[in-house]
Amino acid sequence: MRWAFAEERFEGWLLAEVGRARERVRELKSRYPSAPTREIAQRLIDGKKRWASTGGALSSLFGFVSLPADLALVAYLQMSLIVDVAVLCGRNVKSARARGELLDIFREASTVAQTARRASPKATARLAERLFAARGFALAGRVLPVIATPLTVLLNNRDIQIAGDEAMRFYEVIPRAVGELRARNE
Repeated sequence: MRWAFAEERFEGWLLAEVGRARERVRELKSRYPSAPTREIAQRLIDGKKRWASTGGALSSLFGFVSLPADLALVAYLQMSLIVDVAVLCGRNVKSARARGELLDIFREASTVAQTARRASPKATARLAERLFAARGFALAGRVLPVIATPLTVLLNNRDIQIAGDEAMRFYEVIPRAVGELRARNE
């Protein structure tokens, strides 16, 4: 029963996201009519990176408490980007098989190790803040979360880029290679 509810919610989100993705892709294609697919995909990736940078900067200032929100934001941006790239490459993402493909790409782009790495600057900053405060250097401890901000932004951007590259590989590079092999064999 719970899985059916989650699947229904995911399907609803996906249908809404496909509409938004079509609009984003249409806008970029009209703005850059001669741009190849890879360039438009990179522009989509860069747009998601801007959101991830802002979210990472804000969440790192609030420290370890905001980590779940940061992880949720990056996961949402990754899934949204994968849908954008699928729409850009002309793939149908509404079927059950296509939903499975979306989740497979997301899984490939997001590993437990990447999630732990994204959490580590905040955890390290909090630990150092407490150590410095215990030793009488409270001001130095308060500066460390601010120092962790660029690292958090960098890691969020890297994760968005990985998701975009993985989606491009799945939706454009692999089908093109398969088509070239078929053409050679005929």
